Order: sequence, then C-alpha cells, then structure tokens
Amino acid sequence: MPDLRHDEHRIALGFLTVSQADALADSGVRVLDPFSVLISAGAQIGPGTVIYPSVVIQRDDTSVLTLGSGNALFPGTLLLAASGGRLVIGDDCELGPGVVQVKANRGDFDIRIGNGVRPVTEPAVETTD
Repeated sequence: MPDLRHDEHRIALGFLTVSQADALADSGVRVLDPFSVLISAGAQIGPGTVIYPSVVIQRDDTSVLTLGSGNALFPGTLLLAASGGRLVIGDDCELGPGVVQVKANRGDFDIRIGNGVRPVTEPAVETTD
C-alpha cells in the first residue's frame, strides 16, 4: 500500500485524523465517511449528530464552534468559526443537503442557531387544498 499522507495534511491544518474522526462514534457522533469530512480538533459535537460525506466543520484556536445533540449535517455543509468568532448550533437541526455555509469568521461575529432549525437551500413549493 502506498504511503498516504492525508493525516499529516489534516494535522497540519488543525483537523482530526481519519481515525480520530471515526472515533467520534465512541461519543455518539456518527461520521458516515471519515475520509471525506474535515473536522477541527477543537470543535464540540453533541451525541446523536450524524455527519454525512463532504462536510467541513472548521475552527481555529481563537474561536468557538459548538454543535448540540441530534443534528444532521448533510453533504455540502460548511461550518466555520475563525478569527475569534463564535458559532453555536442547538439541538435537532438539519443543515443541507446542498450548499449551506455558516461563517463566524470575525471576532465580533457571534452566531447562534436555535433548536430544530432546517434552512431551505432550494426554492420551496407548497400547495394548499
């Protein structure tokens, strides 16, 4: 097998290794494809959360990124806390599928998303009877 360096790159950029992402299952977090997700080492993720492929959860050492319990992060979701920003997401939220970006990337950004939030990424059509 070739000498793959994916974990070296992940560590250099502050992300969990593939095996660390997979080990989140021990705390009740389901990472469906640990090879395709990027999760920062300092991010707090509540039990019962499901992380689908192609999700990025990123924070730097000056920022806070916290996810409550029972969330579903579908493909295309980007959560970013950087430059002193704070991003807190409640329980039972669904983000994605499709492009969902939540960025608290300035020190004065304090983004809080409540419980049960499900943002719509495409036009919704409703009919009434």
